[in-house]
Amino acid sequence: MVYYNHDNDNVKYATNASGSWISIIVGEAGVDYGVHDMSLALDNGGRAHIGYISWPYAGSTIALKYVTNKKGTWQTQTIESDGSEYRSSIAISPDQRVHIGYYFAPNGSVYYNVRHAYYNDSAPTVTTSSATNVTPISATLNGTVNPNGLSTTYCFQWGTTTAYGKITPFQSAGSGTGNVSVSANLTGLTPNTIYHYRLAAANSNGTNYGADSLFKKSFALPFLMLLLLN
Repeated sequence: MVYYNHDNDNVKYATNASGSWISIIVGEAGVDYGVHDMSLALDNGGRAHIGYISWPYAGSTIALKYVTNKKGTWQTQTIESDGSEYRSSIAISPDQRVHIGYYFAPNGSVYYNVRHAYYNDSAPTVTTSSATNVTPISATLNGTVNPNGLSTTYCFQWGTTTAYGKITPFQSAGSGTGNVSVSANLTGLTPNTIYHYRLAAANSNGTNYGADSLFKKSFALPFLMLLLLN
């Protein structure tokens, strides 16, 4: 649960996940004069996401705030601080993105707007696929990248060991929320050699790697040579 400690001006999160109740300060003491419309959602890793409206001391404005411990420590972000934010509610969609709905009433307005804040802190989702068009001296590397809503670039790491040592040129995978098929062509390979490769993709929230994969292509012996060998 999440609650406001008025005596110390703290936002607190309480949990009994360990078997006994503990209470943790997640909002800085002395910052918020009052907190309204607190809501809590847990992601599929059990990490907390909290949204609330901050009513600060004189000289500051009302603000919509978001707090989470997803990255191991409690971090607070101000989503909007126009002074017209009210009635917030937080939720997490099946794809683990955080959504906050709230009323927005500009100063002097006689009406309310319903607004939606979208928060995304996901690095790309990356999958390495099988190589195609494999010849003794060339191959096409394949994979899929989901940018998870942020501008994302990708490359393939490749070489004769899992240390790789070489990369293909960086390319854009866009900023969508669905899987994007990506590929890169290799040339000048050495015949009869095993090559390892994996897909790597990065956005502002981090870098992820696909699994290691490999391919090999040998020269086919002419039919006459096969007869001589026999």
